[in-house]
Amino acid sequence: MELLERYRLKPDPFLEGSDLQSKVEVFFNTLDKKDIYQHTIEVLEELELHKLRYSLDTTTYERCKIGVLLHDVGRVIPAETVFDFCESFGYIATNCEKNAPSILHQICSRFLAEFVFNIKDEAVLEAIECHTTLKAEPSLIAKIVHLSDKTSWKEKEDQPLVKKLREATDLDEALFIYQKHMYDQRHEMKCYHPWSYAAYLILKEKVEGRQSVEESE
Repeated sequence: MELLERYRLKPDPFLEGSDLQSKVEVFFNTLDKKDIYQHTIEVLEELELHKLRYSLDTTTYERCKIGVLLHDVGRVIPAETVFDFCESFGYIATNCEKNAPSILHQICSRFLAEFVFNIKDEAVLEAIECHTTLKAEPSLIAKIVHLSDKTSWKEKEDQPLVKKLREATDLDEALFIYQKHMYDQRHEMKCYHPWSYAAYLILKEKVEGRQSVEESE
C-alpha cells in the first residue's frame, strides 16, 4: 500500500519474525522505537498477572496478547502527520482529538494491526483502537488490554492509582476506578474523550448498582 510505504511502513521488512512478538520487536527496532517495545513488554507482563487474576481461558488470553503486542504500534506515526494518516484510512479526528493528537495513536495502531500485521479479528482490532480511552460496552478482550496498559504505569505519582486497580474485587470495578479517575480530572485534560465518558457512565451504573444491592441484602 502506497500510504504505508510513505511512512516507511511497507509490511515486508516487519514480517520476517517467527511469531508476532518477534515481528513487533523488528518493527520497533527498525523504526528506532525501542522504548515503545520495552513498554509493550511491560504491558505483556501485566497481562500475565491479569490472566491469573481474572481466570482467562487460553483462547481469550492469546487474543488479548495480540492486542497488547500491537496496541502501541501507532505511536510510530509522527504527530504532525497523524491527522492525514487517519483520514487516509477514513477516520476523521474529532475536535477533542485535535486538541490532543497523541490520543490518535490508538486509532493508528488499529490500522497498522490490520494492514501491516494482517490482524482480522474484529474484537482484537476494537481492543487496540480503544486501549487508551476504552468505550461503551467493550468486549472482554478490550477490557483486559486496556487494564493491562494502565497497570503497567511506572511513574511514582501513578502508583496509588495502579495499586487500586490491582486490588479491585473484579474487572468492572477496576475499570470503573480508572474511568472515575479520568472523569474527576476531565476539566484538566486537553481531551476528555467521549468514548471514556460513555464507558464511565455504563460502568458507574453497573458497579454502583451492584454495590447498592449488596448493601441492601
